Amino acid sequence: MGLDRLEPDAFQDLREGGRAGGMLGAAGLMYVLISRKSVDLWYRAGVAAAVGTALLLAWVNVAVGIMGGENNPANWMYLGVPAVALAGVLLARMQAGGMALAMWAAALAQVLVTATGLVIMKLQGAAAESPMEMVVIVGATVFFTALWVGAGLLFRRTRARKPEGERQAG
Repeated sequence: MGLDRLEPDAFQDLREGGRAGGMLGAAGLMYVLISRKSVDLWYRAGVAAAVGTALLLAWVNVAVGIMGGENNPANWMYLGVPAVALAGVLLARMQAGGMALAMWAAALAQVLVTATGLVIMKLQGAAAESPMEMVVIVGATVFFTALWVGAGLLFRRTRARKPEGERQAG
């Protein structure tokens, strides 16, 4: 079948597939580049948790949105959460102790983005349309916050014990 016979929706499917592939590829590359810093399994688990959380947050945001659907501009604020984590990782020079703090800063950013978005929605008169929508927003925030905190705890565990032969991770 030639390209001239494809439905317009097929091109959108190709774009979405390309976007998904790009997100997965970027996450995999990020994991490989950062996890090479240490042979410690706790450190690598922390990297996997952090990268996985950032990927899942971006994926959910693009697919359905956290606040009021994927087309709500308030959802763009959530891109700042992984940016906070990445900035913290770079400032910490990928050292485990600093990366734990970066993950906890991302957890705080997750809560602040949601609070800010809810205030903006309320001021614009577009607050959650139903109590169930509010439950979904708060539930997503608690879920992602817990994931960021968990990643931080994994990095903290790395910092607490330094096995012999470890490359400088914490």
